[in-house]
Amino acid sequence: FSEGGPNEYIGMVVATEELSRGSLGIGGSLITRPEILTRALVKGGTEDQKSEWLPKLAVAEVMPAVAVTEPDYGSDVANIKVTATPAEGQDGTPGYVINGVKTWCTFGARADALALLARTDPDKSKTHRGLSLFIVPKPRGEGHGFQF
Repeated sequence: FSEGGPNEYIGMVVATEELSRGSLGIGGSLITRPEILTRALVKGGTEDQKSEWLPKLAVAEVMPAVAVTEPDYGSDVANIKVTATPAEGQDGTPGYVINGVKTWCTFGARADALALLARTDPDKSKTHRGLSLFIVPKPRGEGHGFQF
């Protein structure tokens, strides 16, 4: 990453191009999830979130997965059922309790963090306007599935 300016996070683009030069499959598969989370952070993350996650994503210290798809709604994100309800953590810090099921989460078990889409406004008539994207740290696992 370069310092400052509108192209501050362009390093990811260079890495994607170089990976794709050898194999579009590798370049596309490995960079898609970090790219989705990076773009979300750049566009809507707080400065604290950016300073916490962007450097780790840039050097592949963290492998994220994207958790959007649900069993009943597939990629119809406006109708997802997974909810995020404000709650206080054990140490008193504000947070959320996330309830529900996601499917087709590529690299989900092996990921260190999930970019997870959840409904934060119970009014479903707000469709996509009632949704929020959460960064959920998780332990890296083996195999194809996980629960926590």
